[in-house]
Amino acid sequence: MTVTELPDVSQENSNTTLNVTWTVSAGGPHYIYVFLDFLNNITEINETNNYAYALVDISGWQTYYGNMSALVVLDSSNNMSQITWNSLLPSNIYFVESGTAIDWDNLQALGRNTSGLEAGNDFYELDYAIGMVNFTDSINNSYTYDFLPRKLASFTVYDNIIANVPIRNSTDTESFITGILWDASDGGPEYDGSQDIVFFTNSTQAMPGKYGIYDYEISMPALLREYKLGAGSVTLYVEIK
Repeated sequence: MTVTELPDVSQENSNTTLNVTWTVSAGGPHYIYVFLDFLNNITEINETNNYAYALVDISGWQTYYGNMSALVVLDSSNNMSQITWNSLLPSNIYFVESGTAIDWDNLQALGRNTSGLEAGNDFYELDYAIGMVNFTDSINNSYTYDFLPRKLASFTVYDNIIANVPIRNSTDTESFITGILWDASDGGPEYDGSQDIVFFTNSTQAMPGKYGIYDYEISMPALLREYKLGAGSVTLYVEIK
């Protein structure tokens, strides 16, 4: 709590303006309270109106965007090029908590168990595990309606077709989407909050996004950086196809 001494405002119709800097520590709902004459040192006709408050909602999501500009060449020992890959080819871009060991061949759509059947509580369980249950823009609120995914799509991930992946627009355009996967190799028949989580998007070439023209745009929970390991950062992977 910040306590500030105001200048004399005892004269009739006098007023003052107070500016206070607030450093946001995390996303989600925050109540800001203002108290005046907290100890009732000033005699007033009404002593019950010396406070006010406001609810400020800070987005729980972090958006990354940019261009793909890479050239990968696999040469033989006599400098004969075998494979050349450049950024103009569509690619999947994955974000995970730093230090996470992902089994890329055992990824499953969030909201589905290892048999591919619906698993109803996955989005709430991810919110709980990542600390977003009380956020107005929680994962559950952002991706589902009545606990069912708003949109689903199929993707090829490391040559495996994964069906029924929950997706949403990364921001406010139709150009880019963000999907969610969980690592089934971590154990359990369905996601329960303990397995590794992957947020991913597709790269495209020079498409309009919220912040300009670029090749990819993805939105993920800012708290993904603290999901299981407390790493404090996320790591990006690009799948070469």
